[in-house]
Amino acid sequence: MWFTAARQETPSAALGRALKDKLASKVKRGMKIRVVSHDHLILEDTDEWLSADTHALRLLFAGHVDIDVFPCNSYETSISGLCVSVFLRPASWLSRVVGAVTAVFVLSTVLTWGMVVGRMHGLLVVDT
Repeated sequence: MWFTAARQETPSAALGRALKDKLASKVKRGMKIRVVSHDHLILEDTDEWLSADTHALRLLFAGHVDIDVFPCNSYETSISGLCVSVFLRPASWLSRVVGAVTAVFVLSTVLTWGMVVGRMHGLLVVDT
C-alpha cells in the first residue's frame, strides 16, 4: 500500500532539525549534529554546554531526555571540544497516567495533612 511506504521522521531527526534552529549560534561556530539512531543523537565539537541549552533541549522534546557531556577530539581538525550525547525516550500513555495519579495522590495527601495539622493546633474551628 502507498500509505505504509511513507517514512515518518524519527524523534532524533526531528529534534536535530529543531536544534539547528534553536542553537543556530552554536551550529555557526562549528557544532555538528549527528543522528546515531532513532532515539539517540550526538552534538559534536561544542565549545560550551550551559544549563540553558539543557533546558531548551528538554522544552523541544516532550518525553524524557538523558544528556551526557564528555570531552572529545574532532577527527577533522584534532581540536579538543565537548560532545553531548542525547538519548530520547518518548512519553508513553502509561507514564502520563501514572504521573496524573501520583499528582492527585500527593495533592490529596498534602491537603489532608494540612487539615489535620490545622485542627491539632486549633487553626480550624468546626462547629458541630
